[in-house]
Parts: sequence; structure tokens; C-alpha cells
Amino acid sequence: MNRIWLLIAALVLTGCATRPGEISDNDLNWSTSNIDLPLQQVEFNLITGFRRCFDAMPEVMDSGDKVNFDVYSAGAMGASRSNVVVGFIRLRKDGQRTVGQFGVVKSFDDPVFGKSGEHRRLWQQWATGNPSCK
Repeated sequence: MNRIWLLIAALVLTGCATRPGEISDNDLNWSTSNIDLPLQQVEFNLITGFRRCFDAMPEVMDSGDKVNFDVYSAGAMGASRSNVVVGFIRLRKDGQRTVGQFGVVKSFDDPVFGKSGEHRRLWQQWATGNPSCK
């Protein structure tokens, strides 16, 4: 019975999917971190964290001094990802360190999907080089 409710919830979320360009900063809960690592190392750390612990790889856009991640939920029926945006990560070079902004769509930052702020905490942890999935 629980699987039926999960399937219904997944279909509702998929039907309500918003494209990345249609989400405003006000639709997300944000955290900012100053990370004492070079930008490319932080990018590598995040990709490693997503590979080890997340069901879908983010879309990564690297423009030299800035790196942006669009994070999607996992896809269904063999798809690598869905069209449902979980959040965004924005990294920018600041001298020898990196400034990271971690934003999660408010509905995914709700305790229904785990602890509030859990996605942002985990992403910040990966950015600093801690690959733990917890």
C-alpha cells in the first residue's frame, strides 16, 4: 500500500516539475559557505559525493571562474534523472578559496523528505572533501 502512495506522490511531483530557468531564488532555501580549497578541487569533491551517494548526477556547467550544478531527482524506469529539480549549487573562485551557494527547492527542504536542511548540509560536506553519505 505504501508503494502505491509513493508512486502517486512521484507522479504528482513529476507533473509539477519546474524547469531550472523557471525557478527563482525565492523558491529555494539557501546556505553559503567559504571553502578553503581551490574551485576545481571543490567541483571534483562534489562530483565524487554525487557519484557515491546520490541517485542522479547533476548537470554541471563550468565556465572557468564559476561552476554551477543543477541537481535533479532520480529518474524512474531506467532514466538517469527526472525533470524534477532538487536544487542548485553555485561555486565561484575567490582568490585561493571558493565561495559556495547551496540552494534546495523549498518543497525538498521540508521534513517530509528528511531533515530540514539535510541536502544543503550534505552538499557542503562533500564540497569540503568529506565524501560521507551521512
